[in-house]
Parts: sequence; C-alpha cells; structure tokens
Amino acid sequence: MIKISNVDKYFNDVKIIDDCNLIIKSGELTIIAGGDGAGKTSLIKLIVGLLNPDRGYILIDGKIPYKKRADIGYMAQNFSWYRNLTVEENVILSAKMHGFDSKQALMNCSEMLNFVGLDRFKHRLAEKLSGGMKQKLALAATLVYRPQIILLDEPTTSVDPVSRQELWDLIQMINKEDITIIVATPYFDEVMYAKHIIYMNKGKIILDDKLEILQQKYNKQNLADVFISLIDE
Repeated sequence: MIKISNVDKYFNDVKIIDDCNLIIKSGELTIIAGGDGAGKTSLIKLIVGLLNPDRGYILIDGKIPYKKRADIGYMAQNFSWYRNLTVEENVILSAKMHGFDSKQALMNCSEMLNFVGLDRFKHRLAEKLSGGMKQKLALAATLVYRPQIILLDEPTTSVDPVSRQELWDLIQMINKEDITIIVATPYFDEVMYAKHIIYMNKGKIILDDKLEILQQKYNKQNLADVFISLIDE
C-alpha cells in the first residue's frame, strides 16, 4: 500500500504539489489524470523517490520510497534509454543494473521482449525504433527486474493509436499479475482502464475515487466532461 499524507512540494517558491493525501492499494491499477502543469509528473517522482516532500510524508508498505527502490519500476515521460545500444542490450543493461547476473539478465530480457512484442527487433538500435516501439522498449526495461510497483509517466503520449492500444493491453496484462500500477496521463478517455482514478489540477487532488463509484455518482456521464466541470467550479 502507498500512503501519501499532507504532502507539499515547491519548485522555485511555487507550490507544485498542494496538500496531497492519497491511499493506493496494492495490486490496483491507478490513473492520475490531468492537463499540463497539473502536477502528475511531480507526484510520480515523489512516489518513486526522485523528489522529496517539503512537507508531509510518503510510505510504501510502511517504508520511505528510498528503502523500497528495489521493488519500484519507473518509466519516465521521455525516452531515457541508450539510443546507440540495441533493444536487447538496453534491456539486459537494465537487468544487470538491478543485480541480475548475465545469464539471468538474458533470460529475463528474452521473456520481456517476447511479452512486449519486440523479440523480432532485439538487434535493432534503439534510435531506429518508432515512437511506439521505443515506449515498448522502455516498458520492457522497466519490467525486466521484476518490480512489484510500476509507475508510468504518460506512456502513451506521442504514439500512434495502434501502439497506444497495444500499450494499454500490456499494462492491463501486467496488472492481472497483482502488480501495483500507477499511470499518469493527459488523456481523459484512458481513465476507463483504471480501477482507481485520481484527477489533478494545479497541484491539487480534485477527485479521488473508484471508477465504478464515479460512474454511479455522475450517472455514467462522460468523465472528461466531469473533469472539465470540476475545474470550472
């Protein structure tokens, strides 16, 4: 379980996370939705441990994020793997960086590339991949060391519609293995994939509830319209 209590975060005297309080249960697929500047990426980085709260605290299974690093997988918003290495070399490198020996790293790599559909492209340089394939590579590199909590920062941004659907199919399959997944997205239609929906605006949590409860509360109204109306209130 992830517990976020009274968290504030500032950047150059600007409050980018404002009194955030959340509970994210283990095994849930949670979506953090919001527009540009909503605070999604900052919240993801706080949970991962790349940023520290200026007030409040974050606990993952009762421990601060730093002490849970081995259990956390993080896929950044921008492609951050080595463009001059092959697909296979990048994924093996990720496994070795997390303590796997060469034999196990290769085995895990083969399994993950098959899972994301990149096994046929394992010898291709990362710089030669399409946008959707780069995201699949980044996902494979995140999964290869078997994290129990995965945070994906806008994984479907700037990919074609087919790749977008393929990525969501993969995310849902991962979640069926009881892996906790948190996805930040600017696309309101993607909230329908989640069990738990968080909506942010200007660093604040505007909405935090289960999908089915929100559908009942708003009589199955288009949730994108609901989000927009909440901003206007």
